[in-house]
Amino acid sequence: MRKISLSLLGLAILSFLLPWSTVSCGSQKFYTFSGIDLAIGETIKIPKGLGLDLEEEFKEVNTREGMATIAFIVGIAGMLAGFLIKNERVRKVILSVCGGSGGILLYLLENKLSKEALIQGGGMIDINYHFGFYASMLLFFAVCIVNVLPGDLLKKVSLKPVQSTTLKGPPKPSFCTQCGAKVSPDDMFCTNCGHSLK
Repeated sequence: MRKISLSLLGLAILSFLLPWSTVSCGSQKFYTFSGIDLAIGETIKIPKGLGLDLEEEFKEVNTREGMATIAFIVGIAGMLAGFLIKNERVRKVILSVCGGSGGILLYLLENKLSKEALIQGGGMIDINYHFGFYASMLLFFAVCIVNVLPGDLLKKVSLKPVQSTTLKGPPKPSFCTQCGAKVSPDDMFCTNCGHSLK
């Protein structure tokens, strides 16, 4: 269970490196952001023609989003807790909280950015979310679910080898290794020479 949780959490953190969203106006794409761009922040110049009321030709804006930053920190904290905490029950609680809160933060971030684009862009600005964003959000939720489920439930789901159901016929006759006489499988001694069969 620990390996599964840490693998999912590691993939959620790696998904921050993938493209998360693209800002466009009509069919023209202006910016593509990765999760790291939103978590750590990058300074970009917004041109005047994006439907924003700007006195200057360009406006510099930092792309850091608090919810993306907190989700990234929660993912790192979950990884550290998964490696360092030995008590399984405490570790599962911390990992489920980290996974759930990371997924919820990204869900809220999507709603916030979409709403801001609609309001500030007057309906002209569109934000398209990519695989990296949804992968990270779903992986955070998967960490939560894996740690909330009882451990024996996941063991029951795992595939077990099917046992053979071939019918056994009558037992094959055995022979004494000393004299070669036919003996029954239940016999302890040969009835012919008295040799021990077991």
